[in-house]
Amino acid sequence: MLVRRIRMDLALTWQSYGFGNVQEFHVVDIATGSLTKLDVPLVKSQPTAPNILADGGKVYFPVNTKKTMPAIFTFIVMMVRLAR
Repeated sequence: MLVRRIRMDLALTWQSYGFGNVQEFHVVDIATGSLTKLDVPLVKSQPTAPNILADGGKVYFPVNTKKTMPAIFTFIVMMVRLAR
């Protein structure tokens, strides 16, 4: 399972929560309960941000930061591989 997590240590105010780079992505292995942080930049917290999409063993998710152009990252589930 891929989850988007808000870094509460960075989202100290409404302004930082709504417009700062405060979210990170993790993979949760439901069988073992392990949590692995993906190596992607912190992203802007957007309540209306597009959801994570899974299709055919691949998971697609948006990464939108203040300093870089928006990108779609792909996580390949069976290979546990991340690509931009």
